[in-house]
Amino acid sequence: MKTRIVLADDHALMRSGLKLLLNTQADLEVVGEAGDAGETIRVVAELKPDLLLLDLSMPGGDCIDTIRQLIAQTPTLRILVVTMHNDRSLLQKTLNAGAAGLVVKSVADSDLLHAIREVLEGKNYVSLGDAAQRVAPQASDPLRSLSTREREVLQLLVRGHTNQAIADQLGVGVKSIESYRARMMAKLGVSSRAELVEIAVRAGAFFESGV
Repeated sequence: MKTRIVLADDHALMRSGLKLLLNTQADLEVVGEAGDAGETIRVVAELKPDLLLLDLSMPGGDCIDTIRQLIAQTPTLRILVVTMHNDRSLLQKTLNAGAAGLVVKSVADSDLLHAIREVLEGKNYVSLGDAAQRVAPQASDPLRSLSTREREVLQLLVRGHTNQAIADQLGVGVKSIESYRARMMAKLGVSSRAELVEIAVRAGAFFESGV
């Protein structure tokens, strides 16, 4: 069965290019399009796609509010933001609102397809497109000292979950989550949740690896 995708972008040419690319893939199918925020909400409600490729600069509503509305309306929806904005503060806001990932429009077709498949597998994926901003060798990874469980906790912190929500999702006690946070802060040399999130957002490879 093909993955059903809706494209939301106010530039018809952009939608046409994406549609042409995606419909060449045996496992992907574009089933709908939208050109503004209100239309996006209506189309998603009607078609109930598996994935939404969403531009952040469409008219008709605040992009972050639109993401929240879409997730509230269709909790199973995966949203991959495709934007021209290489902005890390905006990245954090989109993830906190419920988006599964973000890529800039300048990425190669192969990178976009990879991002789509990572998101569809339930992972988070971020690529800001600038090679200079990517975390390249593992030895330079600021998160290399974290355990698998600590990375899981950090990912949920980045997405805006509370300690209690993380504990519930991972099946552990709140004290355990607090302990993980304390150990991460010690390992990374930071003193607040905000600093933890900032380091994770900087380390694009953390998201691209799908941890």
